[in-house]
Amino acid sequence: MTTGKIRSISEEMDRLYGKAGTPEREQFRREAYAYCKGTGKARASKTEKILSSPPARHFMKQVFENIPMKNK
Repeated sequence: MTTGKIRSISEEMDRLYGKAGTPEREQFRREAYAYCKGTGKARASKTEKILSSPPARHFMKQVFENIPMKNK
């Protein structure tokens, strides 16, 4: 009786995308890598945009002005 749970990720990857080294599996690997790399860049860009907004800069200025700094 099958419960529908994945027992082995390797078996599931083989079933969905072919065995490691096959053209189908390599195509999936390239597409997954490109997706992850692109998502990371998009997330970093969005974070940078948010942190450079006037309200964020004002907030950070207030926070950092109230942090005691150690004299060297």
